[in-house]
Amino acid sequence: MLDFDPNIANQIATRRADVEDISPVKKAFMLRFTGANFRWMGIAREERAGWVTVYINRQSRALDWFPVSDPGRYFDGIEIGFRYVRGHIGKGKNPGMAASIAARQTLKPAEDHVLLLHCTKRAGFEELMRWYAGEKVLGVGAPPSPDEISGEGPYMPLLRNADKPDLDGGSLGAVTTREPINEAEGSQAGDLDEMLAGIETGHSDTVDDDTDTVVDEVGVGGGWIADPERRAAVEQHAVRMAKERYSNLGFLVEELGKPFDLLCTPTAKCEIGAPLVHVEVKGSLGPALVVHLTRNEVKDARGDGSWRSDLYIVSGISLSRDVSGAWVSSGGTAGWIEGWHPRDEDLTPTDFVYVVPQSHLITE
Repeated sequence: MLDFDPNIANQIATRRADVEDISPVKKAFMLRFTGANFRWMGIAREERAGWVTVYINRQSRALDWFPVSDPGRYFDGIEIGFRYVRGHIGKGKNPGMAASIAARQTLKPAEDHVLLLHCTKRAGFEELMRWYAGEKVLGVGAPPSPDEISGEGPYMPLLRNADKPDLDGGSLGAVTTREPINEAEGSQAGDLDEMLAGIETGHSDTVDDDTDTVVDEVGVGGGWIADPERRAAVEQHAVRMAKERYSNLGFLVEELGKPFDLLCTPTAKCEIGAPLVHVEVKGSLGPALVVHLTRNEVKDARGDGSWRSDLYIVSGISLSRDVSGAWVSSGGTAGWIEGWHPRDEDLTPTDFVYVVPQSHLITE
């Protein structure tokens, strides 16, 4: 017996000041987490046989990846029903879910990594809300591997109603769950939207107010943007802002990129005693609560004392497309640390290089 239902789940969500209820959608509550790096969430209105169906982006507002390998360990009573890896296409070349859900920025399988979750416990859902809002960072998730395909490979979608499996294209692992906002066999996206979701907001079924604003993926520094054009736009915007600041302080600024971004040489326009400065620049579409550093970046920041290292961060950058389709960056809030010297206790290793002991290696 559920200790909560879709209506209670919606009440829990909408009690938050940073959540907007963008309903009505006939079959789902559509919620928008506002602010930097906003997120959409869909909660199916119909209670299923023991679970509430929830759609989320695979990353929280804090740019933390969802722990797909063991979600129940962190969110009691939550299982993954289906995983829509970016680029997923369902039957009939539609999104694989109702178009009303897929039209929402951050829940578009064509552009985003999306999860369909089955939530069975109120406490677990409340924890999920805190994580999704960015208040809780687990740091245990990982981005999808390049070869990860929804319903295939190492992940098998959770099977419900095993007596009537719904096979998506016949692939081995693509057994979808029987949930209320899934596609109907033979339906086109528009027909499915009208039949299962029915947007009544006056917006187009496939276009959202936020369609051209891209704040739904990880920003450089907070994590990783797979699209090289988006990534370059974020990087360049942050570097431009950093160059402007140090130029205004009187430095001669040279852009290097490696092992640090900007070499700032003092001139007569600087304050007396201004040092040589190495600047590491990080930009993010979200709040950039963490930044990713290479080994060489850390090594340079710790330096030999002959220069000062600064960390310059621009968070909350927005991206939009111009008339030619190119990404255009704007906005963002800058912050910096002068005399930056990352400590061991503030660094978390994410991978290791292992030198294989050849003398111990057994070969045929």
